[in-house]
Amino acid sequence: MTSHKFKQELKQEAEQWRIEGLINQNIYEALAQRYQFTNLATNSNNRFTAVVITFGCILLGLAVITFVAANWQVWSKSIKVAILISFFLITNVAGFYIWQKATENWQSRLGQGLLLLGSLILGANIGLMSQMFHQTGAVYQLYLVWGCGVLLMAYGLGLTSLGIVAIILISIGYFSSMGFFPRGELSHIIQLIPLLVSCLFIPLAYRCRSAWLFFLASCLTIASFNINFLYDIDTFIQPLRGFLFAIAFLIPLAFFWSYQDRPKLLNFSTPISFASLSRKIAVCDLSIFLYLASFNWWWDYYPTSQASFQGNWYYSILCIHTLVFTIISIYWWWKLGQRRNNNTRWRLDNQSIYMAIAITTSSLLLWLNFNNNPVGYLGTIIFNLFLFSLAFILIRQALKSAKRLGYWSGIILLSLQVLSRMFEYNTGLLTKAVVLFICGLGVIFAGIWFEKNLTQSQV
Repeated sequence: MTSHKFKQELKQEAEQWRIEGLINQNIYEALAQRYQFTNLATNSNNRFTAVVITFGCILLGLAVITFVAANWQVWSKSIKVAILISFFLITNVAGFYIWQKATENWQSRLGQGLLLLGSLILGANIGLMSQMFHQTGAVYQLYLVWGCGVLLMAYGLGLTSLGIVAIILISIGYFSSMGFFPRGELSHIIQLIPLLVSCLFIPLAYRCRSAWLFFLASCLTIASFNINFLYDIDTFIQPLRGFLFAIAFLIPLAFFWSYQDRPKLLNFSTPISFASLSRKIAVCDLSIFLYLASFNWWWDYYPTSQASFQGNWYYSILCIHTLVFTIISIYWWWKLGQRRNNNTRWRLDNQSIYMAIAITTSSLLLWLNFNNNPVGYLGTIIFNLFLFSLAFILIRQALKSAKRLGYWSGIILLSLQVLSRMFEYNTGLLTKAVVLFICGLGVIFAGIWFEKNLTQSQV
């Protein structure tokens, strides 16, 4: 859909073209009919009216809030509950009606804005009602319940904005919960956050057809998966620590690299694919992991405290999502090689082979290092080689496909690696100045060369 600003600029240009004789009257009338030049003034008036109404509604809302605050201590609980529920229902019903009956873009936005306001009112209602009825609890529980409520609204309405609000609330609830539990005593729901987020928000991303929602859900899944294991790693006996440390970083990587769309299982009529985005997320995750593991301090640390493993529900629930992600990842990797060579033997593409080698080697080194078998400089050298090869692959693929994102990602990785090694080791100021100068010149010339070749290939 063309924007209102574009139509206004096109109308001005078309009138100028007609005056200069570049187009005749018939072409001008065709443009006017196609882009509805006659309705531009009406649309501007409607936009101004919408702004005035919105501003007036804000003032009315502030007046209502002030009135409620002034009489809040006087009213009974039943009146308070009735006011809170009425405010929530009126906002959502009005937003839903305007959104469904919208004939103009601004009306749809106004309806979505009211629905978004309704999702925020939901959190206020939960907090105030729990306070009125003396239901005490941790703050993270409020955010989790609030996020689940907004998630139900997002599923019912199929709005990306509500889905993003829901995942932000659940993220706040998850990260704030870290301060309420000692090591080894995370609640069961917090331990299952990676599995719950992937099961609830990834289907919602397909329903809303939102790449942003898929991206945020993937990031929260990876972050919570890593944190859950690292937060509790000291509670496991020594032989398990290296194994779990490897799982924490590499299972999400294997999962999202091999991710395959299954919209038919979710009854979506129009297909949409997030497989390419999932691979980009996996590459970003691998880049961060390789960059961290390329430092010496990474391999100088390994847990030395002794802990006794007790087989209780805590450890069982912690391993549920690990088992699920592992089984799905193995199946998808098998399908990955089968899908690309339907008529020949099972085989992976070159990028997947590199990813498999990186995952396998990293798992082995992490397992050795964190089981009191420190690999020392060997790990630093190997992961620096992996980081360099990843940057090289990104640049090489970008040159083939003429895409800026991959090219500049490789250049940034390469520059970060050089600069990090320079500042990590004791080098003189003159050496640092020379390296910075060379890196700066390299980035400038690489950018100019790539843009020149990209322009020539497009021509």
